[in-house]
Amino acid sequence: MQQEADAEGGFPWGWIIGVLAGLLAIAGGWIAWQRRAALAPPPLIEKPIVPAAGEAMLAGLAGEKLRYELELEVEGVTRSVMMLTIRYHLTVSNRSDRALRDLAIHADLTTARAGAPTEAQLANDATSLPLVETIDRIGPHQTRTLRGTVQLPMQQVSPIYRGQHPMLVPLIRVRAEAPAAETKVQTFMAGISSGMSGGKLLPLSLEGPPGGYQGVRARALA
Repeated sequence: MQQEADAEGGFPWGWIIGVLAGLLAIAGGWIAWQRRAALAPPPLIEKPIVPAAGEAMLAGLAGEKLRYELELEVEGVTRSVMMLTIRYHLTVSNRSDRALRDLAIHADLTTARAGAPTEAQLANDATSLPLVETIDRIGPHQTRTLRGTVQLPMQQVSPIYRGQHPMLVPLIRVRAEAPAAETKVQTFMAGISSGMSGGKLLPLSLEGPPGGYQGVRARALA
């Protein structure tokens, strides 16, 4: 009878029942998914990784130039017929929180010239100095002391006269540089301590036979 009703133009009950059955299946699946979602544990939210304070500080410092200081002391000065020789030790103090690496030390010896401007006699960034020593590493806030010798032929010495007395003012010029550090260029004057306050140094005499000088000290020039 049902087939006859469909054929005679009545409602298509078979098609409607099929659609309803499909909708019920979809609804049942959605309800089951909702139940599984309700029973499932909440998703794990990972805490973002933030660098530690120390790591952040080091990362910031990585772009900064390392700081260090130079201090030079004279161990001895001798004058021969041919050569003026100064023995020294140079102390490098690392003032940074990172190791100072691959530090190159350049140095030479010259003398002050009467009448020449002071600025022209001091070493600067354009002054070419011979390499005398390299330091592989100086730890954070540590020091390293180097011993060395600089010489100058006597024919290149420029005497400075005090009345009729020829005098000598040695200048030790130093340049220090490293890939991650600031470049330092300093000039140290050598002379005999006057014993007066303020560290005033006296020139070395060129009179008399060759030999050594006693009480010679060094002072950094600005």
